[in-house]
Amino acid sequence: MTLADEVRQRFFDNLISSPHDYKESLQSLREYIDDNKMIFHGKPVPFSLQPLAVTEQEAGYFRQITELLSDALETALAAYFTDPYVEEFFAYYRPYKSVIGIKPRYQRHIRLSRYDTVWYGGDQFKIFECNTCCPGGVVVLGKIKQHWLQLPVTQRAFGAAQVKMFLTDTPDGFINEILAAYREAGGTKQHPTIALGHYDGRYQYELAHMREYMRERGLGAVVCDLRDLTLQNDALWYKNQVVDVVYFKVDQLELVSPGLNDVLTACETGAVVGVNSFAAQFISESKMILALFHDEGFRSRHLSAAQIAAIDRHVPWTQVLRDTQVRYRGETQALSDVCTEFQRDLVLKIDNGTRGADVIIGRTVSATEWQRLIAEHKNSNWVIQEYCPIPEIETLVVGDALATEPRKFGIDMFMLGGRFAGIVSRISSSPIINVGQSGFEQPVVVLRRPVS
Repeated sequence: MTLADEVRQRFFDNLISSPHDYKESLQSLREYIDDNKMIFHGKPVPFSLQPLAVTEQEAGYFRQITELLSDALETALAAYFTDPYVEEFFAYYRPYKSVIGIKPRYQRHIRLSRYDTVWYGGDQFKIFECNTCCPGGVVVLGKIKQHWLQLPVTQRAFGAAQVKMFLTDTPDGFINEILAAYREAGGTKQHPTIALGHYDGRYQYELAHMREYMRERGLGAVVCDLRDLTLQNDALWYKNQVVDVVYFKVDQLELVSPGLNDVLTACETGAVVGVNSFAAQFISESKMILALFHDEGFRSRHLSAAQIAAIDRHVPWTQVLRDTQVRYRGETQALSDVCTEFQRDLVLKIDNGTRGADVIIGRTVSATEWQRLIAEHKNSNWVIQEYCPIPEIETLVVGDALATEPRKFGIDMFMLGGRFAGIVSRISSSPIINVGQSGFEQPVVVLRRPVS
């Protein structure tokens, strides 16, 4: 039995044998979340007591593959601006090209991202979304995890095992990456002011907490609607404050909305540093990027053998839903024929959806409905992706007594500056695992045995 298995079993045994400890610990966790106003979709962040444990070897392999893929994403973004073949691949986004073309003054376009992943244990996993726009959970989940680590029930389960902390287990990882982008772009202020910008009140999850953690570090920080930022005398202002950095927490398609000319012009002229780059918010955020990774014309010109091997093993087969010929399971055939013959093995997704929206699993709908959806969404911005079976994990549930039942789970791997920075996990009774759709966050720990 691995150390992770031992800890998990102790956790279950301790709580099942002492339901009072379970309820007391859960109450403490909920009070911490409530007291700190950690709200998602109008409700306190749902957070499980039970951990998912990974080994140091597994975490090391996650690091190796995710960093290879992050470099491949940067290569794709560079190619978008220099290779007509790649630009044509993303022809759907031409109406947004004036925004996408605003280049950052730092080298890596993607300062913060999160790979949504299904993990089958060991080195077996598939990455099905890249989330390079404004991923959630980057500061709040680490703070909740810190409180969870201090619970007596958690410490008893770990025993003498040592817990290796992730960079994203504190807000400092996120804040330091924002500052690194600012410094690389030529910023010189010791305590710059950072605007945490939303549009029309949407996607404000974590922004107030980011602001407070930044202020604790002595930084200026404001939460604002991007339309309230104004360009005056070659500086971007929020009310009476000069803004140095803008962190965009928006649906990328909102960036061409009325009232954003000042903030976009400020990014273009260098009056302010925007994070992430606009190319990251549109192009690598799009699920079409995974189809590009499987495109032979792109791979042969731009990717290394190691990156191609990582993609073939860890990125599910993905294609833009178009009238085209594709290579699938060793044969070249029309994509429409693949969709018909292999419906049970495919998923249909809009390329820029969030929180599990607009995801249709082929095996869950009739053949007639599937064909209707394929015809309706063809030649737009939808993708077809190979279905990844969702693994299950034994989960504590409350009934007449505490017991365990299987639940679906996935992991999300955070990247900061293109480097592996941490893991969080979600569990759900639904095959679409999303906290916005009745899922739960689950703490993830890397364990090591104590040195004797």
